[in-house]
Amino acid sequence: MDAPAATDSSSHAARYVEVNQRLSKINGAGAGLITGLTIAAVWGEWKVLALVTAIQLPVIAFNTWVNLSDLPRRGRAAEVSRAVVNLSTGVITNHVAGWPTPVWLWLPFVALAFDHLDRRVATWALVGICLVQDTAALLEGVPWIFPVSFTAFAVFCSGVSRFRFLAMRDMLRESDEQRAELHAMHTSLHEAHEQLTATTKARDHAEQELRQAQKLEAVGRLAAGVAHEINTPVQFVSDSVEFLRTGTSDWLDRVALKTGTMETPRSVCGIAGYLRKKDGGWMAFAVIVNGGPAMPRVPLFRAMGAARGDIEKILERY
Repeated sequence: MDAPAATDSSSHAARYVEVNQRLSKINGAGAGLITGLTIAAVWGEWKVLALVTAIQLPVIAFNTWVNLSDLPRRGRAAEVSRAVVNLSTGVITNHVAGWPTPVWLWLPFVALAFDHLDRRVATWALVGICLVQDTAALLEGVPWIFPVSFTAFAVFCSGVSRFRFLAMRDMLRESDEQRAELHAMHTSLHEAHEQLTATTKARDHAEQELRQAQKLEAVGRLAAGVAHEINTPVQFVSDSVEFLRTGTSDWLDRVALKTGTMETPRSVCGIAGYLRKKDGGWMAFAVIVNGGPAMPRVPLFRAMGAARGDIEKILERY
């Protein structure tokens, strides 16, 4: 037997045990009622009553043990020993009691009590009790109307129970299929929602980066224009690396700049570039140091010192 078949068989057996355990209380109540009616039928015949009670009490205890212990352990195989014990003790009890009417209720009881989850077990249980009890009754001279009537009624009960079981099984299967479809739809919707959320986040992030890039482009174009205008009439200070090295350690990691100076008619020192902020974003900046009426020409080292101070403040702030 391959693995899927073995799994299905094991699951089927487990369901059979579970259903029978759930039915054990109502089945026990039904068996107790039939036993009580049988005792009532022989009430007053104390010797017969004592024998019937002595036989039935161990049988009740045995069936309780099968339901609670043997059936979970051996599964449907436990039904074989149950059937043998119940049939043999049933025939003896019926013989001792003189075949009163209540003993014939065992036939429809078996038809209703055995679960049709395993049709083979239910069929053989009904056939076995009808064949053994009817044969024993006819051999002891019981009128044929009793075995024929109660056997026919038991077959009818078995059919009703079978059709009810099939209808409930089909309803449960449809319910399981619908539940599976709903689960699949829910899973699909959840995946679509997650995909849509991820797409929306990616689009928002891209739009944010685009807006930031547009801002940087605009500010950078302005800063580049300022630096260009400064560099155009006069010399271009190309050794900006030395300028960066004289600053703090953040300068080498976070600043990219361009410098320019001019001396006529007044000295102007311009520095423009890009700066990587602490949060990872970028910004453009421009710093201009120019001479005034009191000091038309600012020495380059002073202009650079003033510009460096402004950039330090920008680095500290952003």
